[in-house]
This record gives sequence, C-alpha cells and structure tokens, in this order.
Amino acid sequence: MFRTGKILLFSTLVAITGSVLLLASITALLWQQSVSSEEAYAGGLAAALGQSTEHLIVDTRDMLDAFDQLPYARCSKEHLKAMEEAAISRPYVRAIGYWQETERLCSVGFHQGLKPPRADRIYDNGVVAWWPSAQTEIGGVQLFLMRYGDHDVAIDPRLLLDLPPSPDRRAALWVENLRLSAIPWDAQLPQPDALPVGVKIEREQGQVTSHFARNQILPIDVIAQEPISNCRTSLSIGPPGRS
Repeated sequence: MFRTGKILLFSTLVAITGSVLLLASITALLWQQSVSSEEAYAGGLAAALGQSTEHLIVDTRDMLDAFDQLPYARCSKEHLKAMEEAAISRPYVRAIGYWQETERLCSVGFHQGLKPPRADRIYDNGVVAWWPSAQTEIGGVQLFLMRYGDHDVAIDPRLLLDLPPSPDRRAALWVENLRLSAIPWDAQLPQPDALPVGVKIEREQGQVTSHFARNQILPIDVIAQEPISNCRTSLSIGPPGRS
C-alpha cells in the first residue's frame, strides 16, 4: 500500500510539473507572437507611409517622363490641357511646367513666375530638385520642386504623408535629412541618422518607433511613432487621394 502511494504521488508530481512546463511554453510562445505582431505592425506603419510616399515620387517621375513623349507642340492648347488634367488628378501637385534649357516657358497651376535661381540637387538618375524655401513659396506654402526631362512639378510637401491626424500617432518625412513633412507639423521625432532602420519597441514609454528608408528615386526616410496598444488594431494606409 505504501509503495502504491509513493507511485501515485510521483505520478501526480510529474503530471503537475508537465502542466507547469506546458503552460510556461504556451505563455512564452504567446509572448513571442505578441512581440512579433507588434514589430510587424509598427514596421508596417512606417513602411506603409514610406512606400506610399515613394509611390508618389515614382509616379511623379513617370508622369514628367510621359510629358516629354507627348506628340503635341509644346505650350499648345493640347499640351497645357494634358498637364492640367495630370495636376488635377494628383492632390499633392500644385503646378506643372515645361522648360526649355534653363527657362520655364509655360505652366499650369500656381507656380507661374516661380523660378528659383538654381537647383539644390541634380541626381545621376536625371531628377533635379529644389528644396522648400522662401524662393519656392506660394500662398504661404513652401513647395518642393522636382524636374525630370523638360518638365517640372511643384509639390505640396504637406501631402506626401498619408496619415490621418491623431492624438497618439505621429510621423515625419525626410529627403536627404531635410525634413519635408510631418504629422502633426511640430511632431518631435528622432532624426533619421539617430535611429536604425527597423522597429524599436520602447515598453517603458509605451510606444513603438519605426524607421523606413529607401533610395529608389530620392533618398527618403520616414519615422513613425505610436502607442504599443495600437499594434493590436488594424490600420489601412493608402496613397494620398485614394480611399
């Protein structure tokens, strides 16, 4: 009887130990999945914003390239109409113009007479850029000018980030470490060179910071921050002007 009791006690202890180990394993697995989910979501926020901005830049470059292929006489009624329709279909575009060498001969939109003296960057891929400044200001907004081939476009940099205003989310866009846009405009965020690309989960602060970087057309960086609790909800972010 005594021997049987010891066997039963031992079996019970083994069963309890196995249950505890199983519970610990499940808890660890769930915690790892939670962390992975947070990292994937936070990375998705910065990546979605960055990819959306990159899409706009690539689309703008392709649009300017397509204008150079138009069969219309430059500055003709047909040419101006094509530029006007392209500008209307892109909310972030404020103007499109046609250049001949160093002079803009005609344009549609809001940059008539806006001719900065020199470009800030001329990239090997053919893109020419003018950073927002007092020399690119129209109606109180400092525009970002981008030229490719014989056409240029004036972009409202405030519309390059498609993040609805929120009290607990913020993001900023840099081009060559120049801050072009932010939501909200006065958002306090790390500089791109101070934060590795990827995800940083700051549990003590209760927030997730993510960094996206790409250099397909222009060297862009997007940094986004949000509460960790947001990682358990879904967020759909698309290119500006789309629902």
